Amino acid sequence: MLHRLKCWPPYFGDMVDGKKTGELRREREDRVFAVGDLLWMDEWDPEIETSTGRAYVFTVTHLLRNAAHFGLRDGFVLMSVRPTTKYEWADTHYAAASDGHSEDCCCIFCVAAGKADRPAAGRGS
Repeated sequence: MLHRLKCWPPYFGDMVDGKKTGELRREREDRVFAVGDLLWMDEWDPEIETSTGRAYVFTVTHLLRNAAHFGLRDGFVLMSVRPTTKYEWADTHYAAASDGHSEDCCCIFCVAAGKADRPAAGRGS
């Protein structure tokens, strides 16, 4: 499953650079995470309340939940993540017919997979 999430600039940069390999999020009834899920992280500037236009996709490799003995409150999940390869993205991206992307899509991941020439305005990195 693909989850589109906002990420503030300092944390986004650390994730892209590989310094931050974990993500703490609150789970909701409509947003439950699983190993193998993809996290589409949109860099979000809270001062101007808009996307910076940079995005990156990470794969969930491990989950920690229901761990009050470690100080993790109920309803939260700590995810280990790693950058998603263009091949993993392509397998997920093109398998989902209802994800809003067509053969001529120009999002950054279609470009990386060789399916388009350039990223769409405001969605590239």
